[in-house]
Amino acid sequence: EYYIALKFQLQLKDSYSSLHYAELRLCLSGKSKKLNTIQMFRETMKKAEQILHESCAVPLMETALVAQFLTSMLRSRSIRHNDVVFLRSQDVNLEVDDQNVFAQSAELMSCQLFIIEREAGAGVVKAGDRIRLKSQ
Repeated sequence: EYYIALKFQLQLKDSYSSLHYAELRLCLSGKSKKLNTIQMFRETMKKAEQILHESCAVPLMETALVAQFLTSMLRSRSIRHNDVVFLRSQDVNLEVDDQNVFAQSAELMSCQLFIIEREAGAGVVKAGDRIRLKSQ
């Protein structure tokens, strides 16, 4: 079985500008066949396209492109410009409140999320790159 996990962040339009987090897991399972790597990849992509179209309402003409994008993102463990991250120290997350930075809670909250801003702009963060962490 293969899983694709999509994580969403939605800012609600309420008086608090609340953030809502959701995770969608797509399970790609098949019968136990002895397939080579290329055959297994094709079967996985075919199943992913089917799930994207039937369960996620992705238009049929775009399922292959979306499946390819998801697959390349899953294989890449790279951190990119504009990725959202949290920082943990001794089992608690770093938080920002106005100008103060501190660590006090292990529960993930919006004040603990940071956006990575790569000085060079869009792309993968590489060794030697200068980045900024922007609080949300």
